Amino acid sequence: MKETRVALLILLASLVLYTVILPRGLLPGDSGELIAASRSLSIAHPPGYPLYVLLGNVFSRLFAFGTVAVRYNLLSAITVSLM
Repeated sequence: MKETRVALLILLASLVLYTVILPRGLLPGDSGELIAASRSLSIAHPPGYPLYVLLGNVFSRLFAFGTVAVRYNLLSAITVSLM
């Protein structure tokens, strides 16, 4: 039980940290391409990142706030916090 509480505390702390430093726009590299592929449900460059494309599409439609880039950056922050 204590390990579970510690794990949840670390999860919450990392999510708060990632949210505070969340980029408000596109990042260099593949972020623009992956966002475009996810919004249109098309294929990004190989390997295509199919799970990210599908999750991003659903997440950005369910949580319609801010810019599309902010929504995808928040999705990335959540998934990294869960690792």
